Amino acid sequence: GSLVAWWMGERWGKPLLDRFAKPSTVRRFDTLVTRYGAFGVFIAALSPIPYKVLGWCAGMGGMDRRQFIAAGLVGRSIRFGAEVLLVGLYGDLLLKFLQGPGFMVVSLAAALLAWPAWRWWDGLDEMPDEEE
Repeated sequence: GSLVAWWMGERWGKPLLDRFAKPSTVRRFDTLVTRYGAFGVFIAALSPIPYKVLGWCAGMGGMDRRQFIAAGLVGRSIRFGAEVLLVGLYGDLLLKFLQGPGFMVVSLAAALLAWPAWRWWDGLDEMPDEEE
């Protein structure tokens, strides 16, 4: 899916992206791709942010297709591979943990740790969005 988005970005560029994504999101992804390159794609592949929109921006920005594929493949493999491994190894323990009070503590800690990441992501939008 993201490779198709990269190709669409390369072929049809910004008008298509502007039609389907919010301007602030487009600016953030543009900044992520131009400032961080393949490492930015790797970060996005690890995170829950919309990866296909990043594919559009990477294609539109002229990022090398092989770099895009490599960074995305490594990042997505780590992200989803870790989930599969953890559930496979600790599935029963994880289910018990999710039913107990420890889940609430970990969720609150994760929310506190996510705050700096959200501020960083928000800071990638260099111009305020007038349409939002």
